Amino acid sequence: MIENGLIRLVSTRISGPDIEILQGYLPNLRSQARLGADGWHGFLNIEVDLRKELIRISRSLLYKAVLIPVHENIFSYAAPCISGEDANVKEALDDWIQIGNALANGDTNRAVNYTRDHIKRYACRMKQGMAKTRKVDSRSPAAVIQQ
Repeated sequence: MIENGLIRLVSTRISGPDIEILQGYLPNLRSQARLGADGWHGFLNIEVDLRKELIRISRSLLYKAVLIPVHENIFSYAAPCISGEDANVKEALDDWIQIGNALANGDTNRAVNYTRDHIKRYACRMKQGMAKTRKVDSRSPAAVIQQ
């Protein structure tokens, strides 16, 4: 998982000011999480910026080239597959708090583990959402006509 490598690199390069910048995202993430399902898209916007900040801290052109397009296009592939209810925004907030705390404390393995679990959980939710979308599409008028 590419994000694990990113977090490992970030943990070696992160500075005190970088930690403060990352922690600066938490109040906005919390305010979106308080909105529950209605805060999902706002949360995702902030999360994209937070992920870009991690890439900046890594100072890696490779991670920048690979991950920036992924994060900038997240609304085209992830948001339609995961509803606000399915997203569990509070859980995502908890993940980011744990990742940030682990980075601040120099606990690379913990930061990697939380990142890995976060990515796996949301990849699973995207797959489930895509499966739901396919079921709905197969019942569409166009699908019925083709049968």
